[in-house]
Amino acid sequence: MKQFSWKFLAPLFWILGASFLQRAQAQQVTILPNADSVYVCTDSLVTLTATGGSNFFWSSPDLVIPTPSAGSIRVKPPVNGAIVILTASVNGTSRSDTVRVFSVTPTLTLSAPVPDTAVCRGTPVRLQAITNTGTYGLRWQPSDGLSSTTHPSVTARPKVTTTYTAILDIKGCEVRK
Repeated sequence: MKQFSWKFLAPLFWILGASFLQRAQAQQVTILPNADSVYVCTDSLVTLTATGGSNFFWSSPDLVIPTPSAGSIRVKPPVNGAIVILTASVNGTSRSDTVRVFSVTPTLTLSAPVPDTAVCRGTPVRLQAITNTGTYGLRWQPSDGLSSTTHPSVTARPKVTTTYTAILDIKGCEVRK
């Protein structure tokens, strides 16, 4: 009888524990866009939105936030960046999230084979995008034959003649190469 009890109770405890962990993970406050660093074009504003929790409070050692209890705020970060902190109540517990926001003029350079160089069908070609925003706002087009559409270093295996374009889209401006 004891063995039957443990065979029944152990999975039950495991299920309850997994459910608790899922709820604990869901009980977070997050700043959207959900990134460690957010970039916006020089002289533009970025909107930060709170998700999860209630009783929001925005603060920053670098910026004045006129409506600190709002669900979303618009900020104009300085070039050297600013830290923005969101604190909220989640089921009676104080939680927080932090983001760095930067104002930049986006730069994009490519490292690729010599232009107009023929590549045999299916032969891998390494394409590299170098930006001043890391991977934030970067994408490649078209996606056909690429190992990734958002990573700065991709492998292209085109099946037909293809011209790939790297696009750096920062809120307020865009650079294509």
